[in-house]
Amino acid sequence: MYVDDRQQSREQKIGKRSTGIPITVRQLEAIIRLSEAIAKIHLSTVVRPAHVDEAHRIFKVSTLHAVQSGMTSSIETPAEMMGIVGKVEEAIKRRVAIGTKISYQKLHDELALKFDNLRAIDHAILSMVRKEEF
Repeated sequence: MYVDDRQQSREQKIGKRSTGIPITVRQLEAIIRLSEAIAKIHLSTVVRPAHVDEAHRIFKVSTLHAVQSGMTSSIETPAEMMGIVGKVEEAIKRRVAIGTKISYQKLHDELALKFDNLRAIDHAILSMVRKEEF
């Protein structure tokens, strides 16, 4: 998961603007500490894959929140991405009904099957979250 997160972070930095935050060893250590804490909450002496998955989910949600709170009220879409971001946003609107919930990871995974531009997917999700469209 850490390697995938780093790759996505690198892909987001390809353009002039970055919509993400760098993923470093520090973030990996945070996920490890969260995993250990979740295991302790479950009274387990061993960190299990489910604990790591939950820690990663919490990390992704908090990272999304951090990125969102650091953004200005308007999000600029790079000109070269406008078409694909628009298509991703339309797919999100069709997939996520108003008032329903879906995890970031599940939505991201489903969109990644339809669109090969992870940067556009992340940009569209963040843009829609920021605009509170879902």
